[in-house]
Amino acid sequence: MSNEKVLITGAAGLLGSIWCNLEELNTDYILGEHKNPVKSKKWSAYKLDFSNESQLSNFLEFNRVDRVVNTIGLTNVERCQEDKDLAHYLNVHIPGVMAKSTKLVGCKFIHISTDHLYGNINDYFTESDPVVLMNEYANSKYKGEVNVLNSNSNSLVCRTNFFGYGNSIKKSFSDFIETSVNQRKNIYLFDDVYFNPVNGLRLIEIANNLSQNNCSGIYNISANNVITKYNFGLKLCKALGIDSKYIKKGSLNGERELVTRPTCMGLSNKKTSEQLAIDIGDIDFQIKLLVDNA
Repeated sequence: MSNEKVLITGAAGLLGSIWCNLEELNTDYILGEHKNPVKSKKWSAYKLDFSNESQLSNFLEFNRVDRVVNTIGLTNVERCQEDKDLAHYLNVHIPGVMAKSTKLVGCKFIHISTDHLYGNINDYFTESDPVVLMNEYANSKYKGEVNVLNSNSNSLVCRTNFFGYGNSIKKSFSDFIETSVNQRKNIYLFDDVYFNPVNGLRLIEIANNLSQNNCSGIYNISANNVITKYNFGLKLCKALGIDSKYIKKGSLNGERELVTRPTCMGLSNKKTSEQLAIDIGDIDFQIKLLVDNA
């Protein structure tokens, strides 16, 4: 039996680099370069025009790709607000082209979305709850989901927030905290912003399992419990054995220069947990996974 071939788009980015560096049995990766070059000693990288449906379809067919994972996206909230055309191109147009191409050749498609789709009500939001789009980042990511599912209804859309060890191009929230504390820099983390991120490794494992179970549509991949960004920082430092005195309480309310954004991004993982019959794990579990794989 031949190995499954998986194309990772945006392989130079944070999640893309974590994904393609995993040692998975029976999986061969093809690395898709978008803006930044990808360096890998093990897997081949290709510069692809992800806005060109015919070129992408031909590439998928020629290389007999079984699954495409899209990690391309403009995730900087301020940049999305400043350049709405670029946000639409990266977060809406390109995912739609990928979805059409995967449908044409009959391969699976996983699209990574966001948790910024709600508002300021502290709750665990389900996949069917109405969205509250507070900025252009949220607007473009949601339109990207719609475009993907309209173009290929068999696509898997994963709403999530994740952390993990990044690379030289892109650092994660946990990287920022650990690096700042180790450099003895004071940082202010919001004590009025709630989220339930997963470890990037756990996200990949669950997304793969959902895809292998032929799941389609929207699935939340999140930790079991919600936490403030400030308390996440304290937990992370304790687990890493580093001094948390450099972490100070901050407030999104006091950051008037920032683009308006949600304060509550808790995602209910009930649908995903029941589908796979698993316990995704709480915040402590997600952090321990980081420490164990340091």
